[in-house]
Amino acid sequence: MEAILARSAGAVRQALAWENLEPIYRDIYRRTFSAEDIDAIIAFYETPAGQRMIEKMPALMQHTMDAMQRLVVPMLEQLQREIAAEVSAGG
Repeated sequence: MEAILARSAGAVRQALAWENLEPIYRDIYRRTFSAEDIDAIIAFYETPAGQRMIEKMPALMQHTMDAMQRLVVPMLEQLQREIAAEVSAGG
């Protein structure tokens, strides 16, 4: 089991390696933003406020994930109970 988990983790790390993600992100940004937009975004990230945004982004993402879990987990638990009740009822 540990070997499978280690292989899986390695596969995920490889799939999400920057050399694989960079062309995808470049394409997404190219399709979404103009050159002027990118220049403005870069200029913002060079400001003190932009630097704070970069520093705080991991915490922002964690808070977002926590909030989504609080929203989704009860819904999934309710769905699981409904499915179990339906199966028990033979329906």
